[in-house]
Amino acid sequence: MTQMSYSPEVTKTPVPSALAARVRAGRKQKNYTQQQLADLCGISLRSVQRIERAEVFPRDYTLNMLNATLGLTETQPHERLHAADLALEPSGFNRIQRIILSVGIGPIVLFFGLALVTQSRSFPETTFELAIYAASLLAIYMLTLLLVWRKNG
Repeated sequence: MTQMSYSPEVTKTPVPSALAARVRAGRKQKNYTQQQLADLCGISLRSVQRIERAEVFPRDYTLNMLNATLGLTETQPHERLHAADLALEPSGFNRIQRIILSVGIGPIVLFFGLALVTQSRSFPETTFELAIYAASLLAIYMLTLLLVWRKNG
């Protein structure tokens, strides 16, 4: 089982590719490795890697540290968007959210399925109809899990 860690210096939202390119170019111009840049800025190596690949948006403090360390000019207004401003773009679910959704969706599908059956006087008339109905609920649950656990990108 992998251990999850929280990285306070980044937010999982898309980064403008121009910002990622500027950070990468600035690091290379100073002849820093990604590890050296991470150490100088006080952030993790993984965060630097993800910022340079435009996978995450650095928080203001991290962005300021990157600018100061690399001697970059102040970021452009469109690069200074906060995570809340970028929340409209889908960023997927983290592992914990996926587990919670996986466990929570099952009882919800079951509850609504049973609610439909208890409200109907004549359904199911046969065992076959009940089996098809149960298979349909299971298919809905499985498709939902597929959507939750699919890989983004």
